[in-house]
Amino acid sequence: MIITQNKIAVIDGNSLLFRAFFAIKTPMITGRGVYTHAIYGFINMLSKVLDEMKPEYIAVTFDRKAPTFRHIEYESYKAGRAKTPDELHMQLPYLKEILSAMNISVLEMDGFEADDLIGTVSKSAEASGLKTLIITGDRDELQLVSDNTSVLVTKKGVSEFEMYTPEYFREKYGFDPELFVDYKGLMGDSSDNIPGLPGVGEKTASKLIKQFGSIENLVANADQVEPERIRNIIIDNEQTAFMSKRLATIVTNVPIKVDFDTMRIREWDVPRLREIYTELEFRSFLKKLDKAGLADPLNDTLIYNPQSIEISIIDTIEGLELLRDVLSKAEEIILHTLGSNDHVSVPLVDAIYIYVKERFFCIWTRSNEELLLEFCKMLSSLNLKLTGFRLKDDIYRFRRMLAVNNENESVKNFTPKAFFDIGIANYLLAPGGSEPDFAQLALTYGNINVREAPDFDSNILAYDKDYITGLGREFCAAVRAVVPILKNCMAAEGVIDLFSDIEMPLVDTLAEIEVNGFTYDSAAMDKIAVLINKRVDELTLTITDLAGGAFNINSPKQLGEILFEKLGLPGAKKNKNGYSTSADILEKLKDEHPIIELVLEYRMLVKLRGTYIEGLPGFVSKDGKIRAHLMQTVAATGRLSCVDPNLQNIPIRKEPGRQLRKAFVPESEDFVLMGADYSQIELRILAHLSEDASLIEDFRSGFDIHSRTAARVFGLSNDDEVTIEQRSGAKAVNFGIIYGMSSFGLSEELSITRKDAEQYIEDYFKNHQAVKRFMDDSIASARTLGYTTTIMGRRRPIPELTSSQYMVRQLGERLAMNSPVQGSAADIIKIAMNRVFSALKEEGLESTLILQVHDELILQVKKGEEEAAFRILKREMERAAELKVPLEVDVKAAENWYELK
Repeated sequence: MIITQNKIAVIDGNSLLFRAFFAIKTPMITGRGVYTHAIYGFINMLSKVLDEMKPEYIAVTFDRKAPTFRHIEYESYKAGRAKTPDELHMQLPYLKEILSAMNISVLEMDGFEADDLIGTVSKSAEASGLKTLIITGDRDELQLVSDNTSVLVTKKGVSEFEMYTPEYFREKYGFDPELFVDYKGLMGDSSDNIPGLPGVGEKTASKLIKQFGSIENLVANADQVEPERIRNIIIDNEQTAFMSKRLATIVTNVPIKVDFDTMRIREWDVPRLREIYTELEFRSFLKKLDKAGLADPLNDTLIYNPQSIEISIIDTIEGLELLRDVLSKAEEIILHTLGSNDHVSVPLVDAIYIYVKERFFCIWTRSNEELLLEFCKMLSSLNLKLTGFRLKDDIYRFRRMLAVNNENESVKNFTPKAFFDIGIANYLLAPGGSEPDFAQLALTYGNINVREAPDFDSNILAYDKDYITGLGREFCAAVRAVVPILKNCMAAEGVIDLFSDIEMPLVDTLAEIEVNGFTYDSAAMDKIAVLINKRVDELTLTITDLAGGAFNINSPKQLGEILFEKLGLPGAKKNKNGYSTSADILEKLKDEHPIIELVLEYRMLVKLRGTYIEGLPGFVSKDGKIRAHLMQTVAATGRLSCVDPNLQNIPIRKEPGRQLRKAFVPESEDFVLMGADYSQIELRILAHLSEDASLIEDFRSGFDIHSRTAARVFGLSNDDEVTIEQRSGAKAVNFGIIYGMSSFGLSEELSITRKDAEQYIEDYFKNHQAVKRFMDDSIASARTLGYTTTIMGRRRPIPELTSSQYMVRQLGERLAMNSPVQGSAADIIKIAMNRVFSALKEEGLESTLILQVHDELILQVKKGEEEAAFRILKREMERAAELKVPLEVDVKAAENWYELK
């Protein structure tokens, strides 16, 4: 049968998947630990081919593991090839599923390579009147170029291609495409381990092919070859040349049925494709399906059926009375706001969505502050359980609105509580990575496609009220559908108690902290700025004097030239931008020249000035407070993150950075600050988890843990014999062990030889064998399960352990050792925050929680309440968890943050 349609695209599956894997430098990993970046690159390439080339037929070929006839003829064929990385191997089945869902033919056959299948299809296509387009990352297929077959070779990753037609091939190589296999036979192919002729490379092979054509003709006329050295090589190795050509020749008559009807472009199995994309977290591909009109319409089932929900739009205060009556009889509602997340100015709210008792309410509050305030006052008095997405932002907006309008009692007695947050549930199921938006989660867990609401910054008044209301109804219906699915998932993963008992109560606690804010003393910061600016000026003069002339200290290029060329310091490492002057390189040069210490100090002060002295005023509200955003769903360990600004990152170790804390004070003379800090919590958790008898006894007896460790390691009879240096070394090891510190890292930390560091670690583990056993067991367990767990059951996936790269696996091992400890510490401080927050409320104190910094809580305490606040902090923090060792908390009151430490 002769086919007259246009063209068929034949894709070299293995080649392009391999290219995509190595082209994308940053791996893509799902929350379940599945690598996906090779598939992602392949599908992008496939989409480009379909969109730009518009073939009528398509097929993708793959290699199989079984040996081919080439292996039988030449045992060393493809010998020495590196094993396919596990991260790539796991992606192949998913890619084949996607191709199946796209109804794209997949061809593979034992005994033959993908190239042979490509050759067979292309020749059959030519015979049937089809033009063939071969897409590959391998130049082997260039031998197939003809008037009816073009080869598209990836040029850069899988995003740029080079099209080979007969004309272009001859222009590039100077001979016809059918001679390409002779060319390869002469020069060989190291990637396939095809030997070729010894000493014959690309230039010589090209010259010989242009002069003699085929290998057969070259061998027949070997006596005409010049120079003599090449002539002798050909004569001595003619059988190798023939074998190399056979190995390189693509078979074009594989005994496989070529049925072009099955290769015709057909409609995709969209439901299946969406399932796979959802599992692989390909959100951009899911959106493309939607935009192309290929996505399923909104599910119209009993679970997700927004059209069945009655709508009420409220845009007057009188309209709130209907809602008040409904809410007063409810226990739980779905709630969401469209609004700004501004923590400097008062956050604005466009609309409020509420779903309750099969009814949906949209409160239109844009440009109606009075309506918004009345709603906030009404909501504050109702004892409701709130379900939604990013509930902390909703609660913050309501409570902040009440606060700026002096509704202090409503703020203090705000009774609605966060009950179920979809974002937090997802965080426990798939920790780490970027935080997905609601539309992505609805797709992931409910296979539900919801329209995205406009950003707050857009002109929402340009949207019809019915449109915005429709979005809200979809949101609430999707939440209703997804919540039971997430509950089942969390129950299966064993994190439902963690969710209900720790993470959800924390939403209200964090909203409280953000509303309270931390007062910023600009006058105090100005004084600090004067001192830092003066010191920067002094350092500039001294550094340029030592350098022998003025230069831009902030320029790494100029600084490198001064240090390594003018001053001749050792250890120079040059890159394309000049000499590297990174901190780790400068630290190693401290003893080489006095300029180094001064440059490091200069850099530190300039960074402090730019980040904090100049940066912090932009975050100060009219009431003089900074309200940082505390992020609950970012860090994979369970720790909180802080942004805009990051108050957790204000320096503490070095004095110039610590001085900045003087600018954080109580809001008035009626208050003081009180800080409570866990003492060595991670070491205590390590003692608990490892059940190391020595560590447990040390903590129970109240010994100085670092002195006891030093005495044990150095074989001293009592702690009094321990020197300052020995205690410092023991401290470095105690904390370094938690983070999987290597001997190299310890040697750098203590400025000792690597051999001494190795001995130190070896002696430590001899004395703490249970700790070593715990570390080893943690790694083994994470390898088996794919994740670690904390005391409270928090899971952290560690896909790094399956990497084919040694450095990545080493990172995975460190994470496996550290995550149970660090994650347990994060859980405990969260429990403590919740308990302190509740206790302050229950005892009716005016003292409030205003910040959490890692293992420390900071309160603003009303004068006269110091004793009660002290008691609450000690009691609730030390009882936050029952460990085999006591939790100890240091509490201190002061007039500013600096004095708390």
